Amino acid sequence: MAGTASIYRIDADGETEVDARTANQIIEFNTGATNPDALSFLESHYTHWVEDVSTHKNPKKPLDKKQDGQLADRELVLTGWFEDPGNAAGPVRLSNWMKDAKTNASLANSRFGVRIDDFSAIGDLGPSATVAYLLHDVQLEVPPDHPYECNFTIKLWMNGTHP
Repeated sequence: MAGTASIYRIDADGETEVDARTANQIIEFNTGATNPDALSFLESHYTHWVEDVSTHKNPKKPLDKKQDGQLADRELVLTGWFEDPGNAAGPVRLSNWMKDAKTNASLANSRFGVRIDDFSAIGDLGPSATVAYLLHDVQLEVPPDHPYECNFTIKLWMNGTHP
């Protein structure tokens, strides 16, 4: 493994981060990262759990009733930057991933996985036939006061059977 974190896409159930690296379908971050280049840096990450709560209206009475529908969504958010955005391959790879199909016949929930070395118990997830991260939102911004970097926010939803 190179770098301290990665986001990657695979094509078939059973493939791993190693297969994604071989196929150049990975963005590695931070120290030692070389794929697609050494220009990708993960600054922060967090997980956001959302409960499915149903509200049953209780007009003209003290409070509406709430029903616990259990876990509805789990979102992982990655933020950081690409140095030299005109030459960094990460922004182009993210753009292609957003345009391409997120699922296929082998991976019906999604094709994306994440590895974060210092957050592995919560953040790490390799895609499989039963669960994967679904890449749903990518924001890229070149700030006017730092034209030689491109800030990113990557959002992924866990899709499938929660491990």
